Amino acid sequence: DLDLSILNEVGNLVETYLTTSNYLVSKNLPIQGKDTIMVVIRDLPGSTKGQLAPNVITENGLNILYMDIDMFKFDADPALTAGTIIHELQHLVNYAYDSTENISSLNEGLSSYFEADFYQTVGATFYTTDRDTVSW
Repeated sequence: DLDLSILNEVGNLVETYLTTSNYLVSKNLPIQGKDTIMVVIRDLPGSTKGQLAPNVITENGLNILYMDIDMFKFDADPALTAGTIIHELQHLVNYAYDSTENISSLNEGLSSYFEADFYQTVGATFYTTDRDTVSW
């Protein structure tokens, strides 16, 4: 069952970061389509917590962010969920600048960087299992 208070807190954390960050947010981002992101909450396979599907509905340019349903249950950590959203939003920005870029380690490293910046900005614990991408 979804916990609406978790959903609300996640939204507040993401909004706080996006309104204070100088890195991930720009009024001139070349995000394709109508600059719309739909968040779909569903059961994702394996240990996947979030997945971006940029510009999947090409006729109206909708970008879909899939989030695992467990990230919004009553015992979920809102900061972890919001950090995952920030991670995926960087993938969207990366895709918008160069949809053909195929250096996955760079893309993942940038997403991990912004995720770490988010946790530091909101004073939350930094979660990552892939410290090699952020060992700078």
